Amino acid sequence: MKQKKCRVCRELFTPFTTTSVVCGVECASKLAKKKVQDKKDAEFRERKRRFKRSDIGVQKREASKAFNAYIRERDKEDGCISCGIKQGRQFHAGHFKTRGAHPELAFNEDNCHKQCSVCNNHLSGNLVDYRERLIGKIGKKRVLNLEEYHPPIRRTAKDYEDIKIKYRKKLKELKSL
Repeated sequence: MKQKKCRVCRELFTPFTTTSVVCGVECASKLAKKKVQDKKDAEFRERKRRFKRSDIGVQKREASKAFNAYIRERDKEDGCISCGIKQGRQFHAGHFKTRGAHPELAFNEDNCHKQCSVCNNHLSGNLVDYRERLIGKIGKKRVLNLEEYHPPIRRTAKDYEDIKIKYRKKLKELKSL
């Protein structure tokens, strides 16, 4: 039988059968391990490629980031919606009805206003004061509308992409004024 070159060590060997591709047990073991690793790597690359940009979580985070930036810019001249402080703290886009409990209101502009980090994080939104100042800002009718039942919304990655584009555009227009 004609000699072949081993796929692993690249040495010439006389094959035992016509389908032999390695010179011995040690190279056969190395080849099998390499095939398993190559398969794992290919699966990982495929998962990474599939979820890279179409991942709904990524789109949701980007939409939230754009929306929150717009809210902070819109309310930059106002004080904290809960305590009224205007300077000396970090400011967030604080939701009256939380995003976790009311995801359908997460991107509702009436539901989100500039709020200091102390009220938002440490006082759990400081909701009693938030509601009082919110009535003064947008009116009792709109506040009552926020407090009503809203049917759940199932958003897709495309919906979040549209929200992101909308609020980036609104932010750009607001900054150009």
